[in-house]
Amino acid sequence: MSAPYQLRAVRGATTVEEDHPDILKRELMELFLTLIHENQLEKEDIVNVFFTVTPDLVKISPAKIIRFGLDWQSIPMMCSQEPLGENMPHMCVRTLIQFYTNKTPEEMVHVYLNRATDLRPDLFQ
Repeated sequence: MSAPYQLRAVRGATTVEEDHPDILKRELMELFLTLIHENQLEKEDIVNVFFTVTPDLVKISPAKIIRFGLDWQSIPMMCSQEPLGENMPHMCVRTLIQFYTNKTPEEMVHVYLNRATDLRPDLFQ
């Protein structure tokens, strides 16, 4: 018997070298395709997506990139500005995807790309 579906979440983050729409699209699509693959996410199971961006990224909304790049127009998305703290990567986009699954929290695969690996040194030692 499989476990019941529960609301779970995965985290992800990436950085870009320049605040340019094409670069941000490329890096965000890589992040999301990796999150989808690693967690076997199905569009119909996704509840919402939340993004934060550092103040140095202003050219395009991550929600717009994912909403249209993955055809996720029916999924609620929201963006907010991430405060820059000491030793935090610049030009960084973070995401939290909430979805229903029968996997345990320990089975969730969080994805950090580029300089965003600095956010979770515990995962990359």
